[in-house]
Amino acid sequence: MVAGMAKSRLAAGREWAFLGLLLALCAVLAVLQFRWTGELAEAEIARLGGKEKELAEDFCARFDRELGVSCAELVPESGTLDAAGITARIQRWRGGGPRPVFGRIALAMPGAGGATLTGFSPVDGRQVAMTWPEEWAGLRSNLELKAKGGSPPYTDRTGMLIEFPIHSSRGEGGPPAGERGPRGPRPPDRGRRQDPDDGGDGPGGPPPPESGGGAGGGPGGRGGAEAGWVILELDSDYLHRTWLPELIGQTLNPPGLEIHHARVLQDGAVLFESGPALGASGAVQKFPFNLQGRGAGAGRDSAPHSAQWVLETARVPGLLERTVAASRLRNLALAIGVMGLILAAGVLLVRQTRRARMLAQAQMDFVANVSHELRTPLTVIRGAAHNLKRGIVKDAAGVERYAGMILQHTDQLNEMVQQVLDFSSSTGKLMLSHQPVALEPLLREALANTTGECTACVVEVEIAANLPLIQGDGAALRRAFQNLLVNAAKHGGSGRWIGLTAGAGEDGSVEVRVADRGPGIPKGEQAEIFNAFYRGAAARAGQVRGSGLGLGLVREIVTGHGGSISVCSGEGSGATFVVRLPLVEASGNESAAATGGG
Repeated sequence: MVAGMAKSRLAAGREWAFLGLLLALCAVLAVLQFRWTGELAEAEIARLGGKEKELAEDFCARFDRELGVSCAELVPESGTLDAAGITARIQRWRGGGPRPVFGRIALAMPGAGGATLTGFSPVDGRQVAMTWPEEWAGLRSNLELKAKGGSPPYTDRTGMLIEFPIHSSRGEGGPPAGERGPRGPRPPDRGRRQDPDDGGDGPGGPPPPESGGGAGGGPGGRGGAEAGWVILELDSDYLHRTWLPELIGQTLNPPGLEIHHARVLQDGAVLFESGPALGASGAVQKFPFNLQGRGAGAGRDSAPHSAQWVLETARVPGLLERTVAASRLRNLALAIGVMGLILAAGVLLVRQTRRARMLAQAQMDFVANVSHELRTPLTVIRGAAHNLKRGIVKDAAGVERYAGMILQHTDQLNEMVQQVLDFSSSTGKLMLSHQPVALEPLLREALANTTGECTACVVEVEIAANLPLIQGDGAALRRAFQNLLVNAAKHGGSGRWIGLTAGAGEDGSVEVRVADRGPGIPKGEQAEIFNAFYRGAAARAGQVRGSGLGLGLVREIVTGHGGSISVCSGEGSGATFVVRLPLVEASGNESAAATGGG
């Protein structure tokens, strides 16, 4: 026993050491993850901080590239202008799912009474009736002067209205009819872009002077006659609701996180703004864009063209840092959660290991106890039988005494075997019958069956008259009460007193109490005594006969009847086991359900 206790303490020490090591490992991993996440966050902040200019220039390049591609698809380069050709180009352009979406598309042609206007639906290219809009008055005047050979190319200061001249088939310097000059959109050269306040001659500077007839650098070459003009007007609603917000989300701000304030200025006025107004948001950077489909290979021609809009952007102070800090905290919380799960799994593993070890130890103790219990009656039986066989005992009184010893110890063996068999069946499914049972005769029969165990005990019986019937299996209940009586006789100590009482309970049940005046059960053991194979420290120390199965079997039988069992005890004051069973009227379906699950 001492060696077993030493092994148990050694195993418990190893388990605590394992848990301590696991806890330390989880803590170290959490700290390291938090530290590494911080280093990655700082590197990401530095990376994003150094890419602000690159991101803004990417926004401008995408806008000009998409606008240039759409203009190149819609505007003929040279040749004979007709409405059918424009319609075909619009339909082909719409089939590719392009953007931007133009609000109005028109074809202006010079005439004797001034420039005439033909409208086209941006949706399907159909011709629509159209008169010169009031807001196009400046463009109309410019085109009428162009037709007379006295006006430079038109520039819309709002950046919304775009005019492309279409040259005749054989203008000066142009290609023959039906031939097309070089085209195909290339990304705009962002390296030549100048600040709008800079006087450079790059794409952000003013256009160069034109020669002859106000040629606007048409696709067929400079200097040819302008046969007409294609007019495109950006859709303001699409620009504000879709195009600019999407470009900002693709370049400057990730989804759901406005790291940068951004706004677009149109001739000094705010055209679009993302986030709160710029101001005390850090250093504001400016980037010109919207070449109106021209310039540096952006679409229609290579003539420099001034940018009409300005992008102003500034990073929100502290927002990126706060976002990264919040992400670090989330990662730390996640790491702590994962480490907690690992630690909990370790604790459960240790608990299951300890329970398995305790169960294995209890089973070994059970085998040892049963072996000891079997050896004692077998020794007595063998000795008595040997004496009878050799004729040592010849008188009738001696033979009767030896026969009684053999019968008594045979009953003990039978009781022990029956108890093991009963417990084995209770761990599966108890097969209990449910019939009305009178409790008083059942208790007196159980008491009579334990006379041999209780011979040296004073038994006081107090059973209330007219006890109501209970619903259950009489044989199983009798076995349970016999176990309680035998348990009281074994552990009653020097008191050698057993009290058996039965009466109506307070909750409408029948209550049976089996009490003794033994040393009692320590509080630390009261929750364990109904477990299989468990034997208290006092029973082990006093070498009290038993297998540790009796009380476990009692609990299985009682709960199988829908009842309950409890113990009231204190050290030195004996123990009282209380069994409560439901009545016939209240048990019915409840006990049947409980039995099915036993």
